Amino acid sequence: YSSGVADRFYYLLAEGSDGAYATGHDESDVNNPFYTGALATDRAQFAGYGPSVVELLTASTETYVSADPMPQPTAAERGERDMRSLLNSVAHLRGAMAAARVGGLAAVIKEDRKTASDGLTTLVVNQRLGVLLGRQETLPLLGAGKVASYPCEGSVDIDYAFAPATEEPNPFPRITDPAVKLGPPIYLRADEGADLQVTSYTLKDSAGTVVPVRTNAVPQSGHEFFMVPRSQLAPDARYSVDLQGTANGANFHQRFDFRTRS
Repeated sequence: YSSGVADRFYYLLAEGSDGAYATGHDESDVNNPFYTGALATDRAQFAGYGPSVVELLTASTETYVSADPMPQPTAAERGERDMRSLLNSVAHLRGAMAAARVGGLAAVIKEDRKTASDGLTTLVVNQRLGVLLGRQETLPLLGAGKVASYPCEGSVDIDYAFAPATEEPNPFPRITDPAVKLGPPIYLRADEGADLQVTSYTLKDSAGTVVPVRTNAVPQSGHEFFMVPRSQLAPDARYSVDLQGTANGANFHQRFDFRTRS
């Protein structure tokens, strides 16, 4: 149902004006030619799928001026950048890691070029990238004592900073300043409906120094666990994660290394 996802983002770009485009998961303008339903569940059904879906959406904007030309990213570079932004989060990472067997993915770009009275031309490039994860089929299961994580062993180019106040919903509501940076959220989950108990959790840098973390990000369900460094990490650096506990009544021990981007 990827075509239904594309309609979603054409709707958002069509709703905007003067280089500012709409965001959000709900649609209200039934006269918009790309309107296919108010909610993600409605739009999935319009595309021929069932109503049980998870929708993820990210927006990015680039501004270029003729006096200072810069090469634009390729479509692949934009897509990777925006997908990584969804994963460098709490609520959106939960959605991306939800168990599913099918999905739809789309990216849509719109350009606005304006020339001011002084002759300066500005090009604003807006991109919307999103994913619908289908959950109507029988969901894949990890099993007792099994967990999944992001990052995971061998992950590279993980962002080294995360600004909670820029995510909606804010996973740390008391942090309201977008300039406050933590480290990248580290996510662990068992099967949905299972009981995940993390009894030991550590994050260490390459020298073996323990990195202080927070575990009170919201929202979290009983099968999920977040570990968020209390300050941003170093760029182009290796970190080690060690997690122990029980998943659905069976013991687990998850260890992995990841590297931050430069």
